[in-house]
Amino acid sequence: MRIDLRCHPGKVLLLLVGAGAAQVAEPMANAWVRLERAEIVGKRWDVPLGYDPQSKRFLVLGGRTTWADYKQPRSHDVLALDESEGRWENVFPSGKDWGPRFAGLTDPSRAALSAACERRDR
Repeated sequence: MRIDLRCHPGKVLLLLVGAGAAQVAEPMANAWVRLERAEIVGKRWDVPLGYDPQSKRFLVLGGRTTWADYKQPRSHDVLALDESEGRWENVFPSGKDWGPRFAGLTDPSRAALSAACERRDR
């Protein structure tokens, strides 16, 4: 089928504008999106952010903080982005329930952990 553009210039323009609007409505792949509920509680800096292809999730692994800030309620050191919730999820070791799935916590794991050096006389 052949269309004579001289006879239908308005329809061609409408078709082109309609095609552009359809592309704008589609979300762009690999685009940054603001997640309003994705709060990481507590101060930290130099935060490593990575992507785990096996679980297909973004991860936050620790970050630097002060000892005073560490005593305040804060998100856990390991966080995974739960895309369905649009929030950072506290990730605990298997079998540990140290607090809520989302939001800040007073980390009892820090109180429970202690390092000790024993002197062994040989």
